[in-house]
Amino acid sequence: ADSAGILAMARAEHPEISPGVVLQLAHSSGGRLAPVAGLIGGITAQEVMKAVTHKFTPIRQWLFFDAFGVLPEDLPGTSTAMGSTGEVADRYMGQTRVLGRQLHDTLRNLNVFVAGAGALGCELLKNFALMGVGCGPRGSVTVTDNDAVEVSNLSRQLLFQRCHVGQPKSKVACAAAKLANPAAKVRAMQARLGPETEGIFDDRFWERLDLVCNALDNVPARLYVDSCCVAHRKPLLEMGTLGTQANCQVVVPMLTESYASQRDPEEAAVPQCTLHFFPSSVDHTIPFAKEAFEQWFRVVPAQVAELAAAPEAVLSRLQGDLTTGGSALRALHEALVAEAVPTDLAGCLAWARDRFHELFVAAPKALLRLHPLDERTSSGELFWAGSKRPPRPLQFSGADPTHLQFLRSAAQVRALAYGVPVCPTVDLTTERLLTSLQTWEAKCSSPTVAVPSAEAEVPTAPAPAPVPTADA
Repeated sequence: ADSAGILAMARAEHPEISPGVVLQLAHSSGGRLAPVAGLIGGITAQEVMKAVTHKFTPIRQWLFFDAFGVLPEDLPGTSTAMGSTGEVADRYMGQTRVLGRQLHDTLRNLNVFVAGAGALGCELLKNFALMGVGCGPRGSVTVTDNDAVEVSNLSRQLLFQRCHVGQPKSKVACAAAKLANPAAKVRAMQARLGPETEGIFDDRFWERLDLVCNALDNVPARLYVDSCCVAHRKPLLEMGTLGTQANCQVVVPMLTESYASQRDPEEAAVPQCTLHFFPSSVDHTIPFAKEAFEQWFRVVPAQVAELAAAPEAVLSRLQGDLTTGGSALRALHEALVAEAVPTDLAGCLAWARDRFHELFVAAPKALLRLHPLDERTSSGELFWAGSKRPPRPLQFSGADPTHLQFLRSAAQVRALAYGVPVCPTVDLTTERLLTSLQTWEAKCSSPTVAVPSAEAEVPTAPAPAPVPTADA
């Protein structure tokens, strides 16, 4: 009766409105779905954070969201299992008003496997517990994750708290699901997914499942689970996140393509000139730092150790390598002659101070000499415009904790790379760092020591060879 009245009112205002939409809205308006509530709550919380922090742009538009796809063909309000006479007053009453008792009972008796208990896995387990998925007499939810809770997980993985740090993710997540719904039938596992664990995740395990949910953070594991679902003809809910981006794919056996049927396009590589000279975002500084770390603390120390063990074999191999042999020889020469292999912590600290000067003083000055701030392109526009940001050479300061931390970290990692004994709490105190700086400055001020200047580091083109004349 109420739905008929609402339909009459809607037609009086909008004669062209679809009766089906009005009836669906009327019959489901008294219901509640945990995932929809989570979506609205997440958007609301995000807008509150924007208002409190005064950062980012709030949503200034209408947001329309519907979930008509989850409604059964037979509207719950017209079913004999629903309504004032057939409604069951339990914690799932709001859900059965939307989905109907038949679909709700199907959800309760599902056997679900969740691969991964990270950010997405926690959200899945929360929704499953609130919806009663797997809580029936024939249902269950199995979760596997071989990782432990870390402090960095606490900001986005809602089932974990600080007291859980160090504990298995799957175990903590299942315990939290039980708190949300004592009737939840959840089982925690700590095995990783792959060919090496087929003795655990065998054919018998896969055959009893009704649904598989991928919440993994690496492609090989996703592909493996996808192949198992294809082999055993199990539906798969594949999902993943990367920053603010996300994807979701529903794989139905014999009906849709599988996860492995398509591959994501390769990300375009950032040009080296952008990484080394014109970075415009933090994302550009990370590959640069990673490349420097790899070269300084892994590649060169390994080559030095190999050279000490078998010098003739190493030199012969590098000289015969026309591709990378030249650069490797130059790196070895720099490590052995120009920088010298460290034998004590003082040498590591001096090397760290040289790298600070090289990266943050000399290199920016050299780039500014090549491209002054007032330089203009051939079209008359400023060279330093748009994504090109002019560098700002730093002045080292012993009072700046960031500068001291660079020295402390670089010296400690170099000492570890070359086997130099170091105790950070004793050898890398602020007093020791400041003392090493005085030694470095005294060395640089000595007239017998040539300190590279910014002018010396500016790459210049070689002088042209003399043109032969007829007399020659």
